[in-house]
Amino acid sequence: IMRTDESGSFWKEFGKGLVDGFVGTFTNIVDALTHPLQATKSVIKSAPLNIADPTGIWRNAYSLGASIRDKDAYSFGNFTGGKVGEVTALITTVGVGKGVNSLANKAMPKVLKCKIFSINEGNGIKVRNLEFLYREPNVNGGTFISYKSPTMKWRGSWDPVHTFHYHNGFGAVGRIHRGLFGYKE
Repeated sequence: IMRTDESGSFWKEFGKGLVDGFVGTFTNIVDALTHPLQATKSVIKSAPLNIADPTGIWRNAYSLGASIRDKDAYSFGNFTGGKVGEVTALITTVGVGKGVNSLANKAMPKVLKCKIFSINEGNGIKVRNLEFLYREPNVNGGTFISYKSPTMKWRGSWDPVHTFHYHNGFGAVGRIHRGLFGYKE
């Protein structure tokens, strides 16, 4: 059986989705930068989902599979365009990240001494399994957010040696610093 698309509608819809997905990646980044409070609320609201699937691989596999199953050219293009946008943003971010790390290394020691990291004598805020804005004096750093449950542990931090990084998991795995701007240990 040969399937043809004489009208070209598949490629038209795929192209529209590709452009929308690519542009949407950068629109989301701009929205997060221009509306940080709403972006933070969104991250907190989706924290359980992001902790359950930190890389998003299962959600991506489902979205891709559903678009193929449903023969939805627009969704397939949107998914593809979004991934191309993410790779483009990542490549750009690595270069920008080096500059950000340089600035952060100058600014973060001052940020860690300000009032926001002085809440509860530097011990931050704890709400159930989440902790926010606590100092880590042993490394002259601080943690912005951490999550701990019997099955999962994650935290996003900064210190002068590892700059912005995160830890994921228990034991030796949880001690590995995973850099946000290309740093690898």
